Amino acid sequence: FTGRNPSMTFSSFTMKADTQDFHIETTRKMKDSEQYLGAFGWRDFELAEGATVSGVAVPVRSTERGPVISDIFAGMYRTDCITVRSLFPGEDYIAALFDVPLVASPAAARLRLANVTSPPRAYLFSSGEFALRGFSGKIPLRLQRAGLFKNQVFNPTLAGIADLSNYFEAAGRDVYLIGGSIVEGVPPVMRGSIEYGEEDRPSRIRDLTGAGGVLDIVALQRVLRDTYSVSAAKFVPLFIRLLEKIPVTSARLTRIYFLDWDYRMRKDSVAATIYQTLLVKLVQETIGDECKNEIPGILEHHHYFSDSFLKAIEDEKSVLFDDITTSGREERRDDIFDRAFLRAMRYLNDRRGPIMENWTWGSLHFGHFSVPLIDESAFRSRLFHARTDEPVEGGSTTVYRGTSLPLENFRADVTSCLSGIYDTTAGISSASYSYSLNPFSDYFDYRKEYGNFAAFKPDDTRHRIEIRPLK
Repeated sequence: FTGRNPSMTFSSFTMKADTQDFHIETTRKMKDSEQYLGAFGWRDFELAEGATVSGVAVPVRSTERGPVISDIFAGMYRTDCITVRSLFPGEDYIAALFDVPLVASPAAARLRLANVTSPPRAYLFSSGEFALRGFSGKIPLRLQRAGLFKNQVFNPTLAGIADLSNYFEAAGRDVYLIGGSIVEGVPPVMRGSIEYGEEDRPSRIRDLTGAGGVLDIVALQRVLRDTYSVSAAKFVPLFIRLLEKIPVTSARLTRIYFLDWDYRMRKDSVAATIYQTLLVKLVQETIGDECKNEIPGILEHHHYFSDSFLKAIEDEKSVLFDDITTSGREERRDDIFDRAFLRAMRYLNDRRGPIMENWTWGSLHFGHFSVPLIDESAFRSRLFHARTDEPVEGGSTTVYRGTSLPLENFRADVTSCLSGIYDTTAGISSASYSYSLNPFSDYFDYRKEYGNFAAFKPDDTRHRIEIRPLK
């Protein structure tokens, strides 16, 4: 939700905040029905027509807290009666999406977003030298528990509903950032509902935009294309010190690559490959023995707790490194790091061969955009819609994002595929993917440009839609 009108530019993201509460209902069976325990005693379930399956309407039960989602299970798979309470968008939210792009000022936009029923959203408005950052929507307030696990998974106590439209502030001369998981400046009532907040990428953007100088179009393009890994800049100095203790040739060569690295996740970087592989292997060796069943999910999302993990491994005597499966001796950080490094070297040798120059980031971190609704196995699809994997730059903490899948040999996962720069007079955008299914369209295939970042181009007037308010 981004654009401009003659008086201002605007952008908005849905916040990745938890707005759902799950409840295990207390039920009892009566002679002809089943009841649940509500706030004021036993009550019958409310019934409503749901989806139609094979021509038969399937009834949906609900309680005063919300629909019964556990009814999708039947027979041997039937479980407890679980309901979900959530904030659903209202008609005022749909209307606001059409009204906000047409308002004449950021102040008018703020008034239009007051008391809107929707999931939490972050907004940024700019007009001339004035900018406004704020939030809209609503969030449930839960009573927090003390201790490590503060949020209850089931049956949390609802303390009320908070309207986020009161949280707006003028940017002044500061650089303001918003995003779905950027926690900078979020209202206090939301902090307990955002499980994972990004800090590394916003801090890098602030460093690049606040370093002085003029922020012209070229400078902003450079910011959006930045592949500097904030997490690598934190971990690699420690890795270099630990590698000094490993008396093998591959450790000395790795130190040389790290010392000569500028922490940019380029597709031709060998150091980027070694860093990412070593970090994943170190996480696996450190906590894999305690979290055997959970380790696949932990490795896939390791970037969410990288800062906490760094603090842990800086203490070489931490009990975190002791393997509970080894008896008779206590393991320390250096032992775990040695084993993780050797396994990383063995993995890269198996994947890319013994020559380290071939261990480039793009040789592992690659992928392609699939065309939706297309069967790529059909002959005509292979003729017109065939896709070849291309190397992808970036990492999980780079401005130009390029997360990887450790369980799929670091194949590219989430990437920055659409970028834009707008002011009240013009706009340019860059898309790394095709957005036409017609093989004869100018917008069918972007493969030639994808490897070197798709070029920024002016908005195409043929794709512009003008919305005018009713008189």
